[in-house]
Amino acid sequence: MMDAAPTFLTTLLTFPAVIPGILLAVLLVYWLFVIIGALDIDFLDFDMDVDGLEGGGFFGLFSAIGMVGVPITISLSLLILSWWIICVPTTWYLMQYLPTGWLQLIAGFVVLVIALIVAMRLTIFLIKPFRKLFITHAHQKVDLYGKLCVITTGRVDENFGQASYDDGGAGLILAVRAETPNNLRKGSNALIIEYNEAQQSYTVIDYNESR
Repeated sequence: MMDAAPTFLTTLLTFPAVIPGILLAVLLVYWLFVIIGALDIDFLDFDMDVDGLEGGGFFGLFSAIGMVGVPITISLSLLILSWWIICVPTTWYLMQYLPTGWLQLIAGFVVLVIALIVAMRLTIFLIKPFRKLFITHAHQKVDLYGKLCVITTGRVDENFGQASYDDGGAGLILAVRAETPNNLRKGSNALIIEYNEAQQSYTVIDYNESR
């Protein structure tokens, strides 16, 4: 007689579904903090895009498989979500039809790897329509010297910062930098004074202090 089917909660807490499940939980907490503004992270800044990262390792893998063109946080979020969605029903079938023990564990490892490969291909397909939405000056080479932008991060310093610029269309998301200390905060007006080619970012100053 076949055992009762595992519950959804049991499936979520069972290997291999629990692995991407944990990563997804961490990801949800991250995005929650980003939404409420508790984390000053340039999650839409192309500084975090693998297009602009050199070397190998984790980011090199993203570039090698073609998972580029959008911020790394977007790609990673889609990858983990896809991985989890594939693993959950597969784990349910493993629990249903394979005996508990080494056989189920080995099958779980195989499923984990195959599901990750499929999730990568799915993520590459999903990000293609969104690539054109994440256009920055690094790609457009727009002359914005002397223009005003609005800071969108909680702070701006020599290594961190993001701002939006109204170009009359969809708007631009800019990587910005400023000397510290300064009074630039989210919502502050900043004056663009130069473009740093090496960092692919704009140097800005507080507009109120420049007058």
